[in-house]
Amino acid sequence: MLLAVLVLGGCGVISRPAWQSEVMECASTATITDYQEVHQGWEKSQFEVAYVGPPSDDPMELVQAPGMRLEKADGSIGRDVFLAEGSIRGENSRCLVYLSRLDIGPARSEYLNIDENMAAEIARGEREVLELSFIRYRE
Repeated sequence: MLLAVLVLGGCGVISRPAWQSEVMECASTATITDYQEVHQGWEKSQFEVAYVGPPSDDPMELVQAPGMRLEKADGSIGRDVFLAEGSIRGENSRCLVYLSRLDIGPARSEYLNIDENMAAEIARGEREVLELSFIRYRE
């Protein structure tokens, strides 16, 4: 009986849908120069990666990824500032990418794994939080 459970349990391996793998491939190629990754996770159908680093007048110039194109965008999403949008074309994937500057409070700091010292530096304007959001691009 135990053997049957182990064998059947091995068949129940949950695999990630192909579109999620494509999005994660895009995200894995992107970095923000001089910024530390503090959080990554799914928010509905988009994969978000948050970074903390020194304030920048042009954060779009700090974003690096092979095959990426970004264009400046202006706007806001609630308290966050929408900075750029574009796309990444990977070896096996293509994604839309969005760059935002996040306005964080205590609850969001905890969610993003930002400790009290880092949150205080952000509040004093010594650091900022940038987020890259990735969505599968369908042609």
